[in-house]
Amino acid sequence: MRVAESPDALVSNILIARAEAERSFGDSSLLVTYADNAWSFPTDPLLLFDRAILPALIVVWNRTEAWGAWKIVWAAGFDHGDGLIKAELSDNLTDSWRVTVGFDYPYGSREGPFGYRADARRAHAALRWSW
Repeated sequence: MRVAESPDALVSNILIARAEAERSFGDSSLLVTYADNAWSFPTDPLLLFDRAILPALIVVWNRTEAWGAWKIVWAAGFDHGDGLIKAELSDNLTDSWRVTVGFDYPYGSREGPFGYRADARRAHAALRWSW
């Protein structure tokens, strides 16, 4: 459980309860998370994205390859039947540099936080450096 405290009376505090299961398969991992509000709050949940998506199921599949890695994420909000599909593909140029390409695809009901952003579908590319 995680408590998020806010000094803003309109935002109020929240207690997020979650259940997670993770399984590794060689160079892959699967993470499944169910999250929900542990108590109700007075503010309109659509004012706060983290509360608006709850209750939610988030499934993440990662795999590391010799050439790089890939990741697929599916986030589904149950209240409005909307969600987000995200995919990334990374190629290791060197030990420090990586090129990443991917896309975000929000879908579903325009009443939910993901479906409301259906026009925000995007593709992205990045050059990343890590040390």
